[in-house]
Amino acid sequence: MIWPLIDVDRGSRPPAVVTWVLIVAMTAVFAAAAVAQGGVFLDHPVLERWGALEPGRVADGEWWRLLASGLLHKDVVHLGTNLLAIALFAPLLERALGSRQLFLIWLVTTLCGSASGLPLYDGLQVGSSAFAYGLLGAGLAVVGMRLAAPPPTLAARLGLVSLLAMGSLREPDAMYGEWRVSHAAHIAGMLAGLVLGLVAGAMPRARVRRGQIVAALIATLACAGVLLTPRRTDFQSELRRYGAVEADVRSRLAGAFSKYDEEQDAHRLAARIENEMLAWNDERERLALVMGLRARDRASLDELVRYMTAWGGSWLRAVAALRGEDPSVIKRAFDGVEEAWRLRPAWLEGEDSPRSSR
Repeated sequence: MIWPLIDVDRGSRPPAVVTWVLIVAMTAVFAAAAVAQGGVFLDHPVLERWGALEPGRVADGEWWRLLASGLLHKDVVHLGTNLLAIALFAPLLERALGSRQLFLIWLVTTLCGSASGLPLYDGLQVGSSAFAYGLLGAGLAVVGMRLAAPPPTLAARLGLVSLLAMGSLREPDAMYGEWRVSHAAHIAGMLAGLVLGLVAGAMPRARVRRGQIVAALIATLACAGVLLTPRRTDFQSELRRYGAVEADVRSRLAGAFSKYDEEQDAHRLAARIENEMLAWNDERERLALVMGLRARDRASLDELVRYMTAWGGSWLRAVAALRGEDPSVIKRAFDGVEEAWRLRPAWLEGEDSPRSSR
């Protein structure tokens, strides 16, 4: 029976309990994280602390992130667009199929979306878009199986959600700042929702629950192989890349000092140092965003990034001192470079301090 999809008497419809519980949960999680951040644009540490999906942490046993990440969003726009899609269509599906079935759709689409992103993306993953796409897939399946001609209101909502879906899929490798759109999660969520919707649409209402449970088990097993092998970042390869950058920067700094011995021009030396440190700062920023590490490797990488920040900052202070041409200030600045060098992690291959004392 399909009355919940076409009945215009709202008073006769059962309440969409699960829909609004999910909407309230997503809003509450974002609000709490925003309070912790002090703003509505959440940065990586806050997202990671509040449950963002990160391959290395999942591999270390934090499986709860597979579902928690589906309740978390990176900013208010991200939250708003997903909640719009959910609010437009989830109540209709919940009234058509039942609250338990909608909860099952959320559970399976979120798990499948998380599983599909683990082997493909190194960074943090957050958002309920796998569920939103799952709603679209399930809705299209149910309508196709049960209604030859959907009523205008339902057709309009399906069309709007479809436009939102196509909008986020318009670029194969869309990037928004540091964020990449996880199309794998979108597609996996839609396919999982489509399977569950087809089962629900093909069965009488009384038999939907059993059929959806079977379909959910099949979809979950299909994701299990991916979940068992989340992508790891090779820490040693990251160290080798860092080592190459460090060697290049040290070589270029040595060259800058050699030219200074010939020219005795502090301003030119400052300009050369400033230019050579650009690669150092770029590498520091890249390493700060590396994900997919084991817990012990993450601690080591954080130590390395702290050292890079200190050493890079000491060189910038030396540049300012050189431009000021005060010998005592220059001496103190280069003493600071030496002091920052001593923060270099002991587990890195041994290196002598670069020529920096002037």
